[in-house]
Amino acid sequence: DQKRSVLHAILEAPVGRVDVFVTHLNWKLDEGWIRERQVKELARLVAAHADAKDFPPLLMGDLNAVPSSDEIRYLGGRTRLGEERSIYFADAWNYAPHKGPGFTFDSRVNEFAATYGEAPRRLDYIFIGGSLTKARGVPSNVGLAFHEPGEGIFCSDHFGVYADLNT
Repeated sequence: DQKRSVLHAILEAPVGRVDVFVTHLNWKLDEGWIRERQVKELARLVAAHADAKDFPPLLMGDLNAVPSSDEIRYLGGRTRLGEERSIYFADAWNYAPHKGPGFTFDSRVNEFAATYGEAPRRLDYIFIGGSLTKARGVPSNVGLAFHEPGEGIFCSDHFGVYADLNT
């Protein structure tokens, strides 16, 4: 009952072509099985449309799944979800110097999130495709964005994630 899409942008940057994929997966707590199907299709789309000659592809967005969920474990190469092969995207948050939980949905501080009565958790991600063996795309300066209210108001029930990427 939810329509979802993926935006694929090809950016011409000083480092060359950068493929960026942005999406918003199903949000319902009991729909992990749908998000599993969605991340498998995302992986296929990235493989079919990204040209990683210049820079690894980026996959980001509100994935509505915690790091230990099967859908996020699949993106990180820790499960195959029944596929013949596994894939690998590096989670930018794992490169954060502070290594806090990175809650992007935090009902303790965000009044919009508090209306749902759900526990704080990390649901939003920046993933970098490939093993980063050439050091291109290695994240640094990783953190949360929009995690403090502006004039007492949060812009969303989720916080954003940012990362600088090595070129």
